Amino acid sequence: MTGAFTLTGNYTYDAIVDRSPGALDYGLQLARRPRNTANLTASYLWPNRLRTELAVRYADRSFDQNGNVIPLQSYTLWDIRASYPLNGHLEVYGRVENLTDKHYETAYQYGTLGRAAYGGLRYSF
Repeated sequence: MTGAFTLTGNYTYDAIVDRSPGALDYGLQLARRPRNTANLTASYLWPNRLRTELAVRYADRSFDQNGNVIPLQSYTLWDIRASYPLNGHLEVYGRVENLTDKHYETAYQYGTLGRAAYGGLRYSF
């Protein structure tokens, strides 16, 4: 972090497997739980108080059901965000999630959003 620039990130390694005694899936990865996930965000606060951010989210491949039969592919999503304070309590913001309109699944054939944009006002007290 150097003044106006901030870089944050996190990583999770999740080696969760079925440990149910006698289970047919014993020792296999549990459903819908990627082993590796990571997030990284670069943020910049401009001299005019505008804050912009670029974020990347990664999820390793996983499986839709126990037994590890139906694989769900890994994916990387990019997001951009901006916010500007109007006063001490009110802020205008906007963001675009899944900027590259990546097709991905967190569950087999379950609809996930493509590119999506949001905006609004945020009031804090």
